[in-house]
Amino acid sequence: MHSSLIASTLFAALAAAVPLSKAQVNLQFGISVDGDDATTRQVPFGKLSVGGLPKSTRLVVGNGIDAPIADDKIICQAFADAAGTQKVGTPFDNVLPGITVGDGKSLVTLGSVFCSDAAGVAAFSSASSGKPTVSEVTIQLEFDGGSGAVQRDVPVNGKLTPYQGPNVNSGFILAVDGKQPVDVTCETFAANQKKVGVIKGDGSSEVFDKSGNDVAIEAFKCASA
Repeated sequence: MHSSLIASTLFAALAAAVPLSKAQVNLQFGISVDGDDATTRQVPFGKLSVGGLPKSTRLVVGNGIDAPIADDKIICQAFADAAGTQKVGTPFDNVLPGITVGDGKSLVTLGSVFCSDAAGVAAFSSASSGKPTVSEVTIQLEFDGGSGAVQRDVPVNGKLTPYQGPNVNSGFILAVDGKQPVDVTCETFAANQKKVGVIKGDGSSEVFDKSGNDVAIEAFKCASA
């Protein structure tokens, strides 16, 4: 009983003595297109590592250094850009031979990499992508040269949703929880399912009639990429 308590206390003290900010991960980068040449870089655990990453064909986790989880639980995701928004390949761990990035026949430029546990990498990738998962979007529709406007909620399910309201000339998708649902597009149809425009989730306005006339819209069809 006392020995278990002492061991637990000692473990907690040792863990507290190593701040998470000092946790690192050794990554191995395949740097040859016709051989097994590789190099190693240390990146922070739980923080986006930007710059200093070699062009690569293959990625694999080596080991953690003062990491709060076991080596086989460390997951990393590489990105093409420094902001960590453009994924390169899939998440990878310490299982050899790792993952191949690109076509494996040419070296791929890496802008950043993020390492954590599986849940941490998934949360970071979702937050940084700017692509919230949504089941419904709100479209603002404008008419009379922009002097009038209505809003309609449309499900993101790939099915036609009828519209009833005034004739309109343009429309745009509103942000969801402060972020534009950039992976959503809404096709806009007039009579006889004639497509008159595609509203993108990036917040840009789509004009249905370039001459400025209001159009009788009959339906929307919103889907997620």
